[in-house]
Amino acid sequence: MAGLHVACRFNIVSAVSDMLRHPGILVNEKTILGSTPLMVAVKYASKQAVEHLIRDKRVDLDTVDNRNRRLEETIGAALHSPSASETAHIHEIIQDERRFRSEGEGRRNSLEEEGLAIDGTHRTRVFGKLKELLEELRELHKTELDKLELRQEEEGRQLITRMDEQIQQLITHQEQERMMLMERLMLEKEEYGTRQEEEMCRLLKKQEEESQFLARTRPDADLCSSGSPRPQSTRRPSLQGMSDKMSQGGGGSVCSGSPWEFSTTDEGYLTSKETELPEMIHSAWKELECPICMEVMAPPSRIWQCKMGHVICESCKDRVSLENGAQPPCPTCKTAPFIGRNLALERVARSLFTSKQ
Repeated sequence: MAGLHVACRFNIVSAVSDMLRHPGILVNEKTILGSTPLMVAVKYASKQAVEHLIRDKRVDLDTVDNRNRRLEETIGAALHSPSASETAHIHEIIQDERRFRSEGEGRRNSLEEEGLAIDGTHRTRVFGKLKELLEELRELHKTELDKLELRQEEEGRQLITRMDEQIQQLITHQEQERMMLMERLMLEKEEYGTRQEEEMCRLLKKQEEESQFLARTRPDADLCSSGSPRPQSTRRPSLQGMSDKMSQGGGGSVCSGSPWEFSTTDEGYLTSKETELPEMIHSAWKELECPICMEVMAPPSRIWQCKMGHVICESCKDRVSLENGAQPPCPTCKTAPFIGRNLALERVARSLFTSKQ
């Protein structure tokens, strides 16, 4: 087996091209099986070797091997499972070359039939040049096609890489947003639970104080009507003045020097009109409760208010300012800031809690 057969067998295109440039190369030399280099390339489906070798006009396309098989019949015969696309492409290459050579022979025959006086050497040289130009054009087209395929493959790989990066970034961003959302929801849940517990404690404390106040109202009235001394109050020191006012004036009725004092009947019970006075005192007392510490804002406490009119004691207002900044929002409405003191409510507190001289 010659070197050209080996190069065609292993599809070494550079070796095939170099050997074809040698003027003494035997392009149609046969092996012991009767295979030419082109037939070897066809049998092993060496597509690139077939494309370079078949363009040489010295290559015989009508050769047959020892089994009398033509080129088209031996495509991929030496392979176990040749690719259908490669075999079809090689068959197309052979057919195109046969068609090209047949058209060239037809053109030469037509010139001879017309009796044109064309020199044989000149004719051969012209057709040789044309074939060389055509081969160069085909080679240029193939090179451009190869470059286009390479460029498209590279662009496809770059596109896939960019898509993978963008998908990974999107997944990472979504995971971060999910974690942030979960943290925010958990924080809001904890804050909501804390607020509910605070509101529940505040409500229970308020209900307990109201129950204690109502429980003390009837015994206080009985003690006032009987003229017996009233026990010391267990309420806050700030309410002591109000309790003293309610317990003044023994005997059958209380003294009438204060609008908060009330009288009893001869039987020792409050009339329906007189029972409104403790309820009014209780309502005024509830309005003076701080919504944070639940303490009555009795003198000398300073009472602050927000733009919406919600009140708070000065100590709780200072504590909220330390926790939330120089201008904290009102803890009741959560939006309006504190705007100043409620002097009118402070005067009401002084009038309620100032003991009668």
